[in-house]
Amino acid sequence: MNSYWMVAVFGGLYALGPKACIGNDPLDNMRFADRLDKAMCNSIPIDRIDAFVGQKSVINTSRESEKRRFEMISVQVDKKRSKVESLRGAIDVVYWLRPSRPDNFEIIGIAWMKDKQPKLFYGTVALPQ
Repeated sequence: MNSYWMVAVFGGLYALGPKACIGNDPLDNMRFADRLDKAMCNSIPIDRIDAFVGQKSVINTSRESEKRRFEMISVQVDKKRSKVESLRGAIDVVYWLRPSRPDNFEIIGIAWMKDKQPKLFYGTVALPQ
């Protein structure tokens, strides 16, 4: 597997290091989802969540540059597995990449909606056509 993932942002490419992606093993994905659940249960603030789960996020809107990137990205939320139907109106969002097909990127993350409660979500970031 390539050690760098490329994500299209602002019409250019934003290179992500190898630690930005969760492993291929479904058990790794379950463990990571468990860490996110613990972060939510412990009310870990968005600016400290990367350290808590032990992995740098791809997008974390507490970082101003990533907030602008997130505004340019279209995320399709997996409504069957997520606790939110859409990220529209989210106050803050943080997410990590999961291995997937080369033409899209699957993600797992947390969205803080208007009620300020963190909600786990799964989704896909599609590359522009």
